[in-house]
Amino acid sequence: MGAENDVETNEAGFVVHDRVLTLPNVITFVRIGLTPVFLVLLLQERWLAAAILFVIVSGTDFIDGRLARRWDQVTRLGTVLDPVADRLLILSAAIAVVVKGIMPLWLIGLIVLREVTVAAWTIYLKGRGIQLEVVYVGKWAATLVFTSVPGFILATALADMFGWQTKNPLWWLSLAIGCAGVVCGFIANWSYLTSGRRLLAADPRPGA
Repeated sequence: MGAENDVETNEAGFVVHDRVLTLPNVITFVRIGLTPVFLVLLLQERWLAAAILFVIVSGTDFIDGRLARRWDQVTRLGTVLDPVADRLLILSAAIAVVVKGIMPLWLIGLIVLREVTVAAWTIYLKGRGIQLEVVYVGKWAATLVFTSVPGFILATALADMFGWQTKNPLWWLSLAIGCAGVVCGFIANWSYLTSGRRLLAADPRPGA
């Protein structure tokens, strides 16, 4: 009877439900659960297994969002959990690759800085009742970063298996992809900053 009162529409026009047990949410839970498994594999230097698992886990990020929109299963829980799962995976990878030294520290620092700043801004806006929509350049940033990390891991795996130098052609390709991801990420951050400030100005609240 009251089902209609339990939904709202987001800025993209999708209905946001209060449901918890939806397939996209289950996929997100699985992604969160597999993140520590990836971390353990990486710390144990099981490079190939870690790279494969990272590709699988990061790939679910695109699957759950697409299913949620296609099957009308966008939920409040999902909109919160999805970015949390992404950041957990990225930060876990950052910690492991710092410990193992398979990615440049400066690149990891830029990736973490980007993630922390966008998370802080998003949390602040949520506290003001404002929800930002993900911009396409932000999706590209995530895609490029999620591509570069397994590239670095695979480059290390190949170096181990065949006695190659760690900084082999795959390593340099992964570095270029990672740098492109960082550039896209900060462009997205600028977009989030400007759109958020515009929305704050259009809808001022007490205590601004």
